[in-house]
Order: sequence, then structure tokens, then C-alpha cells
Amino acid sequence: MSERKTFFANILIPVPVHEVFTYRIPFEMNGHVMFGQRVIVPFGKSKLQTGIIVEIHERIPKNYQAKYIEYLLDDEPIITNSQFKLWKWISSYYMSPLGDVMNASLPANFKLSSETVIILHPDFDGIGHKIDEKSKLIIDSLEVKDQLNLKEISELLGIKTVQPIIKKLIENNIVISQEALKERYSPKTVSCYQVSETFKDTDLMNEFISSIENKSQKKKQLDSLLILINESSKINNAVLKKTLVEKGANLSSLMTLEKNGIIETIQKKISRLQNIEQTKNSIPNLSSDQKKAYLSIKDHFKQKMVCLLHGVTGSGKTTVYIHLIQEQLKKGKQVLYLIPEIALTTQLITRLSVYFGEQIGVYHSRFNQNERIEIWNNVLRNNKNKYRIIIGARSAVFLPYHELGLIIIDEEHENTFKQTDPSPRYHGRDVSLILAQQQNAKVLLGTATPSLESYNNAVNDKFGLVELH
Repeated sequence: MSERKTFFANILIPVPVHEVFTYRIPFEMNGHVMFGQRVIVPFGKSKLQTGIIVEIHERIPKNYQAKYIEYLLDDEPIITNSQFKLWKWISSYYMSPLGDVMNASLPANFKLSSETVIILHPDFDGIGHKIDEKSKLIIDSLEVKDQLNLKEISELLGIKTVQPIIKKLIENNIVISQEALKERYSPKTVSCYQVSETFKDTDLMNEFISSIENKSQKKKQLDSLLILINESSKINNAVLKKTLVEKGANLSSLMTLEKNGIIETIQKKISRLQNIEQTKNSIPNLSSDQKKAYLSIKDHFKQKMVCLLHGVTGSGKTTVYIHLIQEQLKKGKQVLYLIPEIALTTQLITRLSVYFGEQIGVYHSRFNQNERIEIWNNVLRNNKNKYRIIIGARSAVFLPYHELGLIIIDEEHENTFKQTDPSPRYHGRDVSLILAQQQNAKVLLGTATPSLESYNNAVNDKFGLVELH
């Protein structure tokens, strides 16, 4: 019988230190662990942490006995090699602990430690979930105590490693980490109309319709009500106000019906990711000035990685961006569109979704964790049909890109691209340049008022320079 080999893994843990930690890989995990997977490891006195494997080797630590990896959380890596190289560059250039860079890069639900505080998900109602005994014990305890850390859950269940159980509960929206809840973006809602509970009684509804059907002044109310009933029956749900108006309903009549208690307004939660316009229009034509700028940018990109588009407000920079984005999509490339403020995303999505539909994904720190993880996983898997265009604030540079062709940094002069606190204190624009180098991508800096450093690089021929008036 051949001798079994002993392997070790260097694990990066999201704590503010510069080094990685070496752990022993259990024999039964040999052949299953790989770079970029998350593992549960003992860290400190009676604590467990989630870390990421960054190297597998056979070097025995000299000054201490390596502890064993407790549990493997992922079947596949959740980060790429190029991502880790970017993390190391950020750590070195900005003199930030590598653990801090990892912490800033990953969504909160990717990081579970003994001290992670878990609470019941605000939307959990207990309906439609298959819950095993251990999960039920956790839920029952949370209903009594409101919150538990992972160490308390471990004691409650009488088992050492509870992260895999918590991971499944988070994925099923049964619990949420307190950190994730703090970051949780308020749900996006839309106004819908439905027949009020009282008038769902067929006899009452027929009686009301009979009372108004021969009154000419109530014709709009009747038509609007019948449109609501018809559209509601198709989807067995409340109907968007926008849809009713498009089908011919009169908004004033709907408001009167609501006032009289016949129908009611409800707010329906929708996903920000699924609410992107699905229909695509032809991209807008370029004006002569825009076409000249577009062709100049392409010429500069033949020689240089970065081009500065200096365009006055209202000159149509976004239309130029749209043409450059379309060109990258035709090549099968991904596009990163960075904006300085989260508040600008809605307006931009509205404009771009008309042309690119569900190829747009939005990623920033105020989206809820599940939406961020959905974007992360789709980018990681290099999905060819969804999320080829990522719109986001500076944190979007941390996504696991594979085929990035173009980075657009709009309003590149804005200081909100800089993270001042906490560590890592980085500049999203400058990190984007390194990301572009790694991915062999191009960078377009757009602004009406260039930063001094970008303009200096442009006039000294380090960057391309294009003027748009």
C-alpha cells in the first residue's frame, strides 16, 4: 500500500494581518481542495473562522504544529488567481493588511466566524421551507433570544462546526448575519392595484358593477375596474399601476375606486436585478462630434491602455460609452462601468437597460447580500448571457472578472472613488488601472473637469486625450 502524502494549505483569513496561516489538510480532503475555496479553520482560542485557500503545498511548518482544516465550504473556488494578485497589489501599494483587503472584497455572507451574530431573516415566515431538526432548534432559539453567535449555536447543537448549517440557512433566506443586515438595502417596491378583500366576493362585485354599468359618468371607472380584474386573473396577483395605464385604465378612476374601497394599493417588493428592462432598442446614432470622439478613442486604444475623454456637460459622453460597450459585447467581453455615487445608478440603469437589457448587473455595498452574491457568482462563472455589463461604485473592482474588455470610469475626478476608512484605503480609479493591466483591458476616463493627475498624464502622452464639445 502506497504511503499517503501530507499536504498543507496556506489560508487567508479576514483579519487585519499581512500574512497567511498554514493548516494541515485532512487525508480525506486530499484531491478535493483547491485554490480559492472557502474552508472553516480553528483560529485563536476556541474560535472558528472562514478563510480562503491561497496555496497548497507539502512544506511542513518549522516552528509550530499545524492545525487541521475543519470543513470545506465550497465545491468550486469563489475567487480567481487574478483576483488574489489584485488583492496582493492593493495590500502592498496601500500598505494595508491582506486580511483587510479580503474583508473589503467579499460580500459579508461569504465570511462566517465564531463571533458572527445571526438573527432571523426579516422576511422569514416559516412557510414553504423544509427544515431539519438542527435548523429548527436554531430557529426556535432565535425566536426566544433574537440573536446568537456561532459559538453559542455550536454549544446549542453540541457540534463543533456549524458554519455549513448556517450557510444553508442564509442561502434559504431563513437567517441573516447582523453585519449583512446593517448593510441591507431597503427593498425596492412598486405600487400595484388589487381588488380589495371585501369585493373579492363575487356577488358583491357583480352588484357593484351592475350599479355603475348604465351610468355614463362612471364608464371610465367600470372600464378601469374590468381591466384590473382581467389582468389580475392572468397572473393571479396584484397588477402594476403602470401596466393598468398601458392597458387603457384611467388613473383618476382607479384612485376613485380605491377611495371607495373597491380596490386597494399594495407595495410589491421586486428584485433590483430582475427589474431591468428586458426589451432592447437599437443603440442611438452618434452625432458628428460624438463619432469623431468615438473613432479617436478607438485609435488611442490601439497604442495606449488608458484614454481620457474630456467632454463638457451635455456633450453626450454616455452615447459614446454605449457604442464602446456594444463593441465589447460583440467581442464576448465584459464591461465595468464605475460611477462615483450609488445614487446615480438608477438613472444610469434606466438609460442603459433600454439597449442592453438583462446583460446589466448592478453591484455596490448597499445592495442586499443575496443580490451581491448572485452578481458575484454570475461573473465568476463567466455567464455569457447575464451581467456582462457591471455598473457599480468603487467596490465593483473586486468582482471575479474573466474577460474584462473595457472599464469606463465616469466623473473620474470625483473623490468618492477613494475609500478613506476603514482599511484598505484605496482609490477605485487607480485600482481599476491595475485590474485593466491584469485583464488586458482598456480604460476610458470620462469627465468634464479632469483630475490634475489624469490631465497631466494625458498631455504628457501617457494617456490618450479626446475632446468632446
